Amino acid sequence: MKIPSQMLGAGVQCLSIAYQQLAARLNRQLEPLDLNMTQISLLTHLIRADREETVLSLSQAMQMNQPMVTKAVQAMEARGWIDKKKSVADARVSFLKVTKAGQAHLQSAQQ
Repeated sequence: MKIPSQMLGAGVQCLSIAYQQLAARLNRQLEPLDLNMTQISLLTHLIRADREETVLSLSQAMQMNQPMVTKAVQAMEARGWIDKKKSVADARVSFLKVTKAGQAHLQSAQQ
């Protein structure tokens, strides 16, 4: 069954509006915890990752632009939620790891 393009366009528009409203509400609720949805997504991915991640690999895996990931990582590192470890092979590369404080903060936000 082929969906008419007009109907498909209207569906995409409705989903876009619903997504924007949901994201805005979630971010407002997370504000007192000093978190946003981007940070929650990145922390969750890093905790579940089965390999070391860099900003580049994280941005590719999460399909986010690299400056957005860099900004979020810097904010979380400043709060002590993420540790960065320089690569021995290439000093320009840093590997990211969620700290115990980051895990605890994510857990409290999820509750």
